[in-house]
Amino acid sequence: MSELDRAREIERHVREILRLLGEDPDREGLVETPRRVAQALLELTKSLRTEPPDVKFFTVPKDSSRNLVVIRNIEFLSLCEHHLLPIVGYVSVVYRPRENKVPGLSKVIRLVQWYALRPILQERFTQELANFLCDKICAKFVYCRIAALHMCVFLRGVKSRSSILVTEAVSGEPDEDITSLRRLARCKYPRI
Repeated sequence: MSELDRAREIERHVREILRLLGEDPDREGLVETPRRVAQALLELTKSLRTEPPDVKFFTVPKDSSRNLVVIRNIEFLSLCEHHLLPIVGYVSVVYRPRENKVPGLSKVIRLVQWYALRPILQERFTQELANFLCDKICAKFVYCRIAALHMCVFLRGVKSRSSILVTEAVSGEPDEDITSLRRLARCKYPRI
């Protein structure tokens, strides 16, 4: 199915949802809403239909491959798989290169942001992301720490405006203790 056909089909369903909610999808303020919702959903689930970004590697001195690389506070957006409401957060990544090649910094950020564009359960997503990054960046190990605000908790149910979910996962063959990885991977907490 083409993206245009997919968008039109989503728009059709959004119009019906608006009707079921008791709204008039043809009223002035809502006429463009089905198109906008379709565009937003397609954007927030892009990784389900596209390939991951290519990774460019750079050579570093042989003894540099023993060093840790830390990238903190990678902003990401996703959707809660239970309610399709937004999740906003930060990912910090710590890894040790397997050889004397490291990926470009922007590529790691792009991989994280691309992988997040799908409906997720953060606890599972964290391990999946660590595994994905370990493979894509050819690392000896990857540690991921995620701090995120879930709009499903913020807006409905308990309506907690300050609860942040923090998850962590390791993939590969870590040679560092988890306490030191946690310290290196401190990340911001999202605020609204």
